[in-house]
Amino acid sequence: MTLKTEGDTHVVVNRRFAASPEAVYRAHTDPELIQQWMLGPEGWTMPVCIREARPGGKMRFEWTNGKGQGFYLTGECLEVVPNRRVVHVE
Repeated sequence: MTLKTEGDTHVVVNRRFAASPEAVYRAHTDPELIQQWMLGPEGWTMPVCIREARPGGKMRFEWTNGKGQGFYLTGECLEVVPNRRVVHVE
């Protein structure tokens, strides 16, 4: 995995996976799959997962530890090339 900064507000992440492009794309765009792997420490869940995989599509992920603590992330998809590329801002 490589991380590269572009200015003060952008980070570009590139990573290779030992999986097919189709599987990686689905894991990053299918809310049911995202809720299985994008978790925090043990005991945390993601009860809200909105991922509209299209340019202009919204994303909102909400995590909770079930004890009254939680946080969320919002963003927007800028570019989507199925099975090849997903660009979003958070």
